[in-house]
Amino acid sequence: MPDLVRDGGIDFKANAEGALGAVPHILSPFGGIEYKINSFTWKRHAASQDNRDYLLCTPDSAAFADLTVYTEARLCKGARELRIVKTDTETDAGVRYLPYQENKLSYCSLDAAVQWIFTGPIEGCSVYVVESGSDVYLFHVDSNQVPDPRENAVEKDMKLRNAINTLLPGAVIRHRLCVQDYRADRPYRGFVYGRRVGGAWEFRYHSFILDGNEPVHLHPARPLPDDSGMLA
Repeated sequence: MPDLVRDGGIDFKANAEGALGAVPHILSPFGGIEYKINSFTWKRHAASQDNRDYLLCTPDSAAFADLTVYTEARLCKGARELRIVKTDTETDAGVRYLPYQENKLSYCSLDAAVQWIFTGPIEGCSVYVVESGSDVYLFHVDSNQVPDPRENAVEKDMKLRNAINTLLPGAVIRHRLCVQDYRADRPYRGFVYGRRVGGAWEFRYHSFILDGNEPVHLHPARPLPDDSGMLA
């Protein structure tokens, strides 16, 4: 087991951008934690016979999550591991984790209790922030079955558009992160996170490349792009 840096991710929460800028981090939903802290409900696409199109992720009110930071990360020497963990208390730390679903779309609502949201890993997926009235949603879209890069990007944007039309008519896309924003020509790791700052949401992404066995920053803590890159 790596040495614990600080219980509860205190250093990270105090200065996430500083922590990510100093040392590359890997997001780790350790031990299948997504199933211990969340409930999942499949939402059906109105024009599809497949009832497993959209996966709604809802935090379990009886199983709160928090952050723990380890050094070094098990998967990468020189990096830190930002681990989503289940707390042993009845106090909500405001931390949420949205997992991806292979070749599907997963999403969650960021209600008033949420202070931090994490989704990842990102290794080709697109991530979107959507507003519906005063409500904010995070979407993670995977589409590995489309090999052509541009067609893949279009497929994911269309998947999001269809989901909005079905689930949140009239909602507005505020941010779009696609693989062209964060990919590298060698092995890389990354994730997206958001935090509530002064009542407003701020979303960033972190990624790094593996130069031999050493992690090298690619995007330490860059703000999520706006929706201007949408292809559908």
